[in-house]
Amino acid sequence: MEFGGKNPQFDVIVADPPYGVREKARKIGNKEKPPKIEDVDYIRYPEKEEYNLENTYCDLLDLAANMCIIGGRVSFWYPVILADYCEENLPKHPAMRLIFNCEQGLTRKSSRRLLTYRKIREPQIDEETEISKTGVSNYRSVLFSTKN
Repeated sequence: MEFGGKNPQFDVIVADPPYGVREKARKIGNKEKPPKIEDVDYIRYPEKEEYNLENTYCDLLDLAANMCIIGGRVSFWYPVILADYCEENLPKHPAMRLIFNCEQGLTRKSSRRLLTYRKIREPQIDEETEISKTGVSNYRSVLFSTKN
């Protein structure tokens, strides 16, 4: 994800991204149509498009790596399916170090983790967040499945 300016300026970013439990995760699309002369005075509403849950966390950690000062932190809630959880599955960015990982149980199948990362260095060009094998992309479907 591109971030304009890339001037580190934040000490802390705190976020509680949607997990797609109440409504599927979406973001505002950027599909633009050239305006027709007769449409100039009409109000336009941007279209929404699907937004993969993993991309939400990748974009958030990438933002923190680019916009936090060195030593700055980002904290956010991260949903997990208990059967699939292990620390290797958490988001990773080479410029960020995981320093806190606290669990809050939600259901028999799931919990959420309050993750805090500290920026340890400036990111290199083309470094991005990676999420290896994870249950976050199917969090909603597992949570609402009737199987135990």
